[in-house]
Amino acid sequence: MSLRRNIDYLIVLIVVGLVLFGVVMVFSASYYSYQIREGDGLSRFIKQLQGAAIGLALMIVLAFVDYHVLQRALIPIGLLLVSIAFLVAVLFTEEDILGAKRWLDLGFVSFQPSEVARFALLVFCADWLSRFRKEVTGRDISKFMRGMGAPFLAAVVVCGFILAGSSLSMTIATALMFFCLLVTVGVSGRLLALAGTGVGVLGAVFTLIAPYRVARLTIFTNPWKDPRASGFQLIQSLYALGAGGLFGVGLGNSRQKYLFLTYCESDFILSIIGEEFGFVGVAVLLIVFLALIWRGTLTAMYAPDTFGLLMAAGITALIAIQVIINVAVVTSSMPPTGVPLPFISAGNTSLIIFMSEIGVLLNISSQRKRQA
Repeated sequence: MSLRRNIDYLIVLIVVGLVLFGVVMVFSASYYSYQIREGDGLSRFIKQLQGAAIGLALMIVLAFVDYHVLQRALIPIGLLLVSIAFLVAVLFTEEDILGAKRWLDLGFVSFQPSEVARFALLVFCADWLSRFRKEVTGRDISKFMRGMGAPFLAAVVVCGFILAGSSLSMTIATALMFFCLLVTVGVSGRLLALAGTGVGVLGAVFTLIAPYRVARLTIFTNPWKDPRASGFQLIQSLYALGAGGLFGVGLGNSRQKYLFLTYCESDFILSIIGEEFGFVGVAVLLIVFLALIWRGTLTAMYAPDTFGLLMAAGITALIAIQVIINVAVVTSSMPPTGVPLPFISAGNTSLIIFMSEIGVLLNISSQRKRQA
């Protein structure tokens, strides 16, 4: 059977549908605010269209390029080193309005190095763990340390530099992805529990030493105790979701996007979706995401080798983790943090990287061992 016939076209349909819906919602959520702030209500919409076009092109190309090319020569270590260099460079840039350092401007292009670094870390760890699977799943401690040393060090370095840029949410998502890779490859549950405890303690320490992170941890439980400052964003998000009711107020009719809810086209776009399409609209969107995660899981299960298994599992895990975090944040179920909704939120770096990863996932699905 040809590669073209083997590709999982349900994944293609879902992703293209999500991206097109995201473009529409970015237009709806951003037009007014960008018209007021920049005098061009279409600027964010046009950028999203450009990102979608680039992402689609890369997705198609990577779908037809054997994913094993990512294992060739020094590509895994090269990607990792370049991404770490980007993470270091971004530390010398100016802080954004939230005090974080997330963007790197090379003159001809501006992007978020953390998004690139996560993919590079995934490729490196998937390659390494596939080569040393016996060592990391065996009982010989010396072999385990030898097999686990490089990916663990890589994860610590990448997460450390992302955290140094004050992006706690991206750090958490990256660490969870790495944890999912270890679970997938079959690392001992006891060792994972021990490592998870250690990471949890370190995370608590880094959170407690930053006052604004402590405020975030406490405000989500009752945003109305500080409605004009740290609780303002969550309150506006809840107002949007509440105003949507069961079926929403209709596409384009959101009121919270009129400079009440900030970042409504990016991190809080789900709030606008909830307002305009209601509970039913959000439920349908989450079902679509579940279908994508299900197909990604099947792709991992039927991958032809360990490298394909880990790549598919890592890509699927990243999508699932960000959807869960984003939904939890906009519903005030966890501390507010800046994680975009995959394929939907404004932001070209995230959109292009996720669509590129889908291309890799599609290539893995085209080489599956048997029909999923």
